[in-house]
Amino acid sequence: MNRNRREWKGTTIGSVSSRSVNKTTRSGPNASKGWPCPAVSTETSYLEISKQNLSKAIEYLARDPLSGEVRGDSQDRENFPVASLLLPGRLHHPFKIIYAYCRGADNLADLSPDPSSALEALDTWEQQLEAAFEERAALPLFCRLQELLPIYPLQKKPFADLLVAFRRDQRQTVYETRSELLDYCNCSAVPVGRILLQVLGKDEPRFHEPADALCIGLQLANFWQDLSRDRPRREYLPTEDLARFGLRRESLDYRPTPPSLSKLVQYEVTQTNPYFLQAHLLPRILGGRIGFEVELIRQGGLRVLQQVVQRGARVFHERPTLGRMDWLRIFLRALL
Repeated sequence: MNRNRREWKGTTIGSVSSRSVNKTTRSGPNASKGWPCPAVSTETSYLEISKQNLSKAIEYLARDPLSGEVRGDSQDRENFPVASLLLPGRLHHPFKIIYAYCRGADNLADLSPDPSSALEALDTWEQQLEAAFEERAALPLFCRLQELLPIYPLQKKPFADLLVAFRRDQRQTVYETRSELLDYCNCSAVPVGRILLQVLGKDEPRFHEPADALCIGLQLANFWQDLSRDRPRREYLPTEDLARFGLRRESLDYRPTPPSLSKLVQYEVTQTNPYFLQAHLLPRILGGRIGFEVELIRQGGLRVLQQVVQRGARVFHERPTLGRMDWLRIFLRALL
């Protein structure tokens, strides 16, 4: 998503922990060499975000992603896999840093006590982003991001576009049309792909269309996979699609479930599948281990959609998950 949406299907290498930590970290990649960022206290948990401790929550989420303190936790609502052991080692650090930026902003937005607090937190996060691109970063995460800029041709726009999506989550909870939903995906998902293409040195028009399609497909697949989690806090099913099957929002909670509910689920999957088909050339033109990793991601998204269809109306109460046999099937299909 809850709405932790920016999800990649792969092997987790890190996710933000919901446990408090009681340490002081020196910010910046060269802290031991006199890196100018100040020491940051992290004696808080992002679960305690409020206007009173907003600055501490931001410090916690902006701690050094390469310090070994940012680990997975069983309390996390879901993992945010950002890289696989299949990827070249040189990409693990930049991917971890990018992940930490995305996840940190997402958690600030999702776990703030109210929309005004979330918007305030996101404004501060964007100020830190601007500071990094102006070579005056002050928090560890943003010092790490600043360190990437001379190495990779990263642009500020996709990082900022993600914050547009998180802000929209605070202002809009219902989507009336598919056009509105796709507009949201263009800010919530497409920028992640563009950032990764920049890291890979593939930020060219011929990569954009299939990468954008894959990101949108993954975003939509995650929406349909998480229908049991997101509702009623957020309603990603377009109102116009409900009307197409003679349904209203309250119909989703009826018992027994209306027969047309399964048809609605099938319809959403049918509308989502083409994005994965449009992305089928991306693994080939990327090539190598990276291309194979991307094909695993694509096949994983398709498998999630298959499970959503299999559950039909039950997907509103039971979240599909991928098991070992699913991953074996995904791996074998990616080899073909």
